[in-house]
Amino acid sequence: MRSAAGTIDLLQVMLFCGVLSPVVYLATDRIAGRLLNGYSFAAQSMSELSAAGAPTRSLAASLNLVAALLMIAFGVGVWMRVLSIAIPAGYVLLAVLRLAPTASPSKGQAESLIGAQERTMVYSFLLWVTALAIHLLMSGRGGR
Repeated sequence: MRSAAGTIDLLQVMLFCGVLSPVVYLATDRIAGRLLNGYSFAAQSMSELSAAGAPTRSLAASLNLVAALLMIAFGVGVWMRVLSIAIPAGYVLLAVLRLAPTASPSKGQAESLIGAQERTMVYSFLLWVTALAIHLLMSGRGGR
């Protein structure tokens, strides 16, 4: 994160936010889910952790805000870096992963899979963001 001159490289810090944001988001899901009595990671959606009246609302909302700000910093870093990889491929992958868990289940099955389906979609996106951040960090500043 420091340049040859010993100063902090803002672009590298912004790109590293792409690694930190998913970690904060996933930690929020895990911690808040464990704190909410009776919560089922497979059957309940992540949004229930920050829903009005939920005892975990303030914790989940605060940490999700931190994750969002880190993601914004990463996005600005990517924009500054002159992105040279194919983003549309990531969106195709997300679409496939989004549909995979619910390939024609019955109504009852679909309702019982909502938490797993949502997490498959979100976690796969976060994995893609993390891979992109690591790629950009490892490739140095050659694309600039």
